[in-house]
Amino acid sequence: MRKLSILIYILLVIGLASFSLIALSKFEAQDYVKVRLADDHVVVETPLLLINFTYYRARVMNWVVKDVGVDLAAGVGYTDSIKRYPLWSWIPSKPWPGELCLAKFTAIPKFGRNSSQLEFRYFKVIGHGDRLAVYRIIKFYPDKYFIDVEEILVNQGEREIAIEAYWNRSIGYSISWSTHIKSGDVQAWRVESRIGFGKIWPWTRIHGRVGWAAIYNNDPEVWIGIIPFNRTNSLWLESKGWGEEVRIEFPAVRIRPGRKIVYRYRVFGGPLIRDLLHEAGFTNLPPDLSLRLRIRYDKYAYRAGEEANLSISLRKLAGKSYSVNMLLVEDRSGRIVEKFSETLHPHEEKLINIQLIAPRREGVHNYTIKVFSGRRLLLEEKTRILVVRPRGRRLRLVLVWHLHQPIYLNSSGEFESLKPLQHLTSDFEYDRERIGIYLLHLKALEKVKGVKVTFNVQPCLVYQWLAYSNRHRDNVSRAIAEMINGLRELSREGRVQLLTSPIYHPLPTILIDMGWRDDLKAQIRMGKRFLEEVFNQSIDGLWIPEMAFNKEVVDIMAETGLKMTILDGREFLRSVRLASGKQPTPYSPYIIHSEDGGEIGVLFRDSRISDMIGFQSSSTTDPEKSVRELLHELFKVYREDPKAVVAIALDGDNPFILGSAEARYLLEKMYEAFVEQRDWIETMTLEEAVRDAREVIIDIGEGSWAGGFDTWMKGAVKEEMWSK
Repeated sequence: MRKLSILIYILLVIGLASFSLIALSKFEAQDYVKVRLADDHVVVETPLLLINFTYYRARVMNWVVKDVGVDLAAGVGYTDSIKRYPLWSWIPSKPWPGELCLAKFTAIPKFGRNSSQLEFRYFKVIGHGDRLAVYRIIKFYPDKYFIDVEEILVNQGEREIAIEAYWNRSIGYSISWSTHIKSGDVQAWRVESRIGFGKIWPWTRIHGRVGWAAIYNNDPEVWIGIIPFNRTNSLWLESKGWGEEVRIEFPAVRIRPGRKIVYRYRVFGGPLIRDLLHEAGFTNLPPDLSLRLRIRYDKYAYRAGEEANLSISLRKLAGKSYSVNMLLVEDRSGRIVEKFSETLHPHEEKLINIQLIAPRREGVHNYTIKVFSGRRLLLEEKTRILVVRPRGRRLRLVLVWHLHQPIYLNSSGEFESLKPLQHLTSDFEYDRERIGIYLLHLKALEKVKGVKVTFNVQPCLVYQWLAYSNRHRDNVSRAIAEMINGLRELSREGRVQLLTSPIYHPLPTILIDMGWRDDLKAQIRMGKRFLEEVFNQSIDGLWIPEMAFNKEVVDIMAETGLKMTILDGREFLRSVRLASGKQPTPYSPYIIHSEDGGEIGVLFRDSRISDMIGFQSSSTTDPEKSVRELLHELFKVYREDPKAVVAIALDGDNPFILGSAEARYLLEKMYEAFVEQRDWIETMTLEEAVRDAREVIIDIGEGSWAGGFDTWMKGAVKEEMWSK
């Protein structure tokens, strides 16, 4: 009996202990995540963090990392209507800064077993049957320095809601952290497989899938960053007087009535400890985040056996001094090409010059630079050397830049927007003067001789320039005169070809389908005649707005005296049938006959390489590296077909204006590379390229470089406009 009593006692103790553990587990998050609701804000406190949210905008007012003693939200941040709170989301299709930044949310706390959450709710009646519901669910953990966020957008209205922005309407919902921790803040990011660190001034947009983005400081050692869990479109980095910003941009979307879209992301704010960051999802971080490496070459490409000179810059931004060994390794063989030892001190730059002999084998050769401290790998950087064997024939390269702004000049003679003028004078600092992207094109051609390009300077843009210069005598009017006279002279020299457009820049296929064929023909004639008068030369090439084309455009071109154009390869080549029965390629000029027996010459742009410049190279933080990557792509075409004609055609303004500040040097570096590599690259105008056209296109489909016409036709507002 006594043994039985002891056994029962033991079982009771075990049972009570188990119950206590279960109870502790059950209420762990509630006990250790405390939520306090006030009139205008809510405070969430965990053992590691203290976060204060405002009901207005459901944004962070304070983010205190307790063991470091730093408030990551205390910096300046923005100071306009979105206030000084760093974490914000944005629907960019709405007027800045949008309802997600300004609206008042309600908050509901909920407690779970291992985490607690705060649900913010907001409803917006936009008008005309539009109703948007927004739910922001934030999950907190007692033992983590991060929160997980779900942003749910529900269309409770009667019409489709479009969330789209940017010049090509590719960007949708965006999430950002903008703040100032302390002097010495650094931005960090991972896009695709590329990891970058720096202080991007004033801004850049990097296109691609974003792995994460952050702002950190080595003193105090703290890190604040965002990890998206949805597919992303691009990353915006900005650095100005108020601090730093990292903004993750998701693809454009349309939400049909009754449907929803959910965005998920993680926000980490805590100590700069690599293991903690890796656990949270900031992967592939180097051991020393203060180390920077940059590579420079004396040429963009080499010949077999030629001497190649590399200059490697190694800088340490903070921390303690230490000795390193640096290796240059040939990836294919694993051979160590060069080895150096250096002692790195904070705020000091080491320049290491390496001479090597370019490989005998033609192609792209991969190398890796590895930096060790003892046996610990601190940093590795991939680099490539291009070796080209000229074949006698040169790759023919046609560069076509489209310069356009819509009519902002109203019937009273006043400009409703100054963009046509600002982009002549105000976009960049270049060679110690303030200029815009349009004038930058001219300066780059004047600086680098031996390059030919083709411009579509849209007639209504030139018209607005002249309307301004006829009424003013100032820096802008002088820039207008410089631009027009410069293009006229370069055209006279044969270095520039000018293309016209319909004067108001309509999409030809839409006008044709609407029954406005004669209007289109009149606009093309007006644009052609106007540019011929301004530039005092004959113009016989057409830039088709948005490359919106069908076969009827050929007849109109023939009727208006135009002989050539350029189309999108990705969209149109799949519908092309040749008289010869051969498979069409983007690397050859073609002929299309009109109904009355006329003909036009056509090139198809290499869409991938054009987009590479428009979306990747123009967002570069290293223009020379971007140009080297461009040459690698051109070499692939050249190796397959030395007689190829490669057409690169894209907007000549938006990618540079909305890209990186470093993009201002991209044109100059690109032109330098083409001249340097002139034994295998020859730049030419569109007119020169189509002279050799022999293959005849007997059938081609309808489309645009956006793939169709929904961008300009679909959506409640657009449909209403077209119906009028």
